[in-house]
Amino acid sequence: MSNTQQKANNYISSGMDVSELTRLIRDKAEDFAKEIKGNGSKKDSYTQLRKFYDELLSISERSTSEDEFNKQLPLIQIMSSKIYYANARGVVSDTLKGFFTYNIKEIKTIEDLKYFLLYFEAILGYVKYYEKPKDKKHNNYQKDTKEQR
Repeated sequence: MSNTQQKANNYISSGMDVSELTRLIRDKAEDFAKEIKGNGSKKDSYTQLRKFYDELLSISERSTSEDEFNKQLPLIQIMSSKIYYANARGVVSDTLKGFFTYNIKEIKTIEDLKYFLLYFEAILGYVKYYEKPKDKKHNNYQKDTKEQR
């Protein structure tokens, strides 16, 4: 499978339908979270990802019509530069930078933004789960939860 085909299977694409989004959330969100958190790096923290999610969510909430969305589109595109900045600071991995850069370019409609936010929300949940716990209480919870799976 080519790199382009792999990206098409792991990222949103403008104009995708609900069944494609469902597949992406069901089959790829957890794998991507494991990929960015599985190496034990402090990069790509839940807090950092949540910051980007909240910013995009705020833009989405202000996009009540196509006209309003078009006014917000430059702010969405600026997100790529913010990701590059975070990468240069060492708080975001190259993997996450690539993920955002590709997806941000694909957002052309309100629906694309909403689909990306749903996918990103699923990834956030898995990142929170796979992020190394800061205390023993959470560690036991994570261990118990894994045993139940």
